[in-house]
Amino acid sequence: TLNGNGEYAFLSNVLVDYIMETPADTKFYGQVNDAGGGTGQLVIPVGSTVQMTNAQVNIPVQVQGTLEAFGQSNQINSTVTTEAGSALRVLGDDTVDASLVVSGDLDNNGLVEVKSTRASSPQAPDAHQGASLQVTGGVLTNYAGSQLLMTAVPGSGVFTLYDGGMFNSGSIVVTGSALLSSSSEQLLLNGSSISVGDGGTFETLGLDYEHFGAATLNGNGEYAFLSNVLVD
Repeated sequence: TLNGNGEYAFLSNVLVDYIMETPADTKFYGQVNDAGGGTGQLVIPVGSTVQMTNAQVNIPVQVQGTLEAFGQSNQINSTVTTEAGSALRVLGDDTVDASLVVSGDLDNNGLVEVKSTRASSPQAPDAHQGASLQVTGGVLTNYAGSQLLMTAVPGSGVFTLYDGGMFNSGSIVVTGSALLSSSSEQLLLNGSSISVGDGGTFETLGLDYEHFGAATLNGNGEYAFLSNVLVD
């Protein structure tokens, strides 16, 4: 066990034989790998905040507390499950963008947030990607009661990106500009709520959108469907 309220900063690789429950304040900068038995798992309990900074996790991750990704080259090469009350955040700031690639299913029962606080695009007048979440080898399932927040500064010329397939039974909330795409022609199946705030844009590109069951599109922002739309 790793105990106490101090900070644990792993600048080198970590090997996990069975289950590693993270302490309250944990930072990963290298790799987190299975020790060889195939049973390694990273568990972030309630009250624990884990920061990944250009880190790579190669075992399944269960988020009960908070997982935050900083920097442009974070990877989780396994499945990720977030529990009710938990948060997984990809956080870009005014100077450094953020990205996270999940190479497996991402099952969200809590909060997933892709956020950039950049006030302006450094490539103006061209738009700039400030934070991104990509799911490969699986899909993001946003279960009932869960949220996906895509947050950028409205009017900044900066957007957030989600790339991959998605099943939405919870809610998707867009502030500022958000691009939802798929490099492998996947589907966004929306059976619940999407909301775009004032001055915001929800745009699909290479990702077909299916409007299913009791789905609703809300808010005063813009919806731009550059890919196919299917209505159930």
